[in-house]
Amino acid sequence: MTGLVLGAHCQLDVTTSSPGTVDSIKCAAVSCRVPLEQFLTKIKKYEVTLGPRASSSSIASSSKAALRKIKFINKGEDIDRLRKYLNVHLGTMNILLLEHGLQTMDVCSKALQDQCGSSQTSLRGIDNVVNSTATNVQSQTALVRSTHGILTSLYSMISGEVRSSLSQIARFTQNASLLSQRIFEAVVQLQGSVSAIRVDTRWTYFQPPVKVEDALGRVFPVPSEYSMSELHALLRCRFRKGPGRKLVEYGDFKLTNRRNKAMVDRACMPDLLPGLDIIMSIIIDVALGENAEVCPITECSSENTIPAPWGGGRTW
Repeated sequence: MTGLVLGAHCQLDVTTSSPGTVDSIKCAAVSCRVPLEQFLTKIKKYEVTLGPRASSSSIASSSKAALRKIKFINKGEDIDRLRKYLNVHLGTMNILLLEHGLQTMDVCSKALQDQCGSSQTSLRGIDNVVNSTATNVQSQTALVRSTHGILTSLYSMISGEVRSSLSQIARFTQNASLLSQRIFEAVVQLQGSVSAIRVDTRWTYFQPPVKVEDALGRVFPVPSEYSMSELHALLRCRFRKGPGRKLVEYGDFKLTNRRNKAMVDRACMPDLLPGLDIIMSIIIDVALGENAEVCPITECSSENTIPAPWGGGRTW
């Protein structure tokens, strides 16, 4: 009984309900607890003789055991009185506990109603979201259908143009292939004809020639395999007649590199370099006869002169 009362008391400590009802239940529990503790104190001395630990030998041999049993039997009135007292308080506790349970149910019902209200609000919000989503889905579906139609028409147009372009490219490629094949056949034939002809390349120059411009403005190539002495002999041969013949014969002329204006001398350069560009110049310090006022260059024949940049005369 004491364990039941203590258990109910501890349970009430962790329960959330009306303070008045809980205090009443605790008071009734304490009212039951005090008489029980007093009764247990009174019968504690009979525990050794009449309790569950008592042995049959101790009961038979002890004269005190019989006296204690008689005294315990005389405690029947106290037990009946305690039983009635506990029954009254237990009935009161049952009523209070029932009231406490009803109050707890009421609190839980209110909390459940509040939770149901919040759930209904959430459901309404979800329903609104679902409705708006359905509306958006319908609009997006219409947009997707229109976009699909546009893409279909665009694909048809592009595919048609691409097909025509590809057909033109295919024809062009085919024609180019035929042309390349014909060129290849012509090259093969040319190679066969060239291989059939034996060309003697011993007398062929494979290096760039030397470009020479003489004093009269005449430009002619000279093989780069020539030496400077052979170039001088060639210039003397070209000036056998005409203006400057004596000067060239006596060697009174200069050869200059057109690119860097450097003098080309036989002592410094005995052989010609491939691709060299040479200018020939003659310094005339005497009159040339009746045409002294005319430039001696055949293709020029200019009558205008300017002072010579090196001084001491004029030049055309």
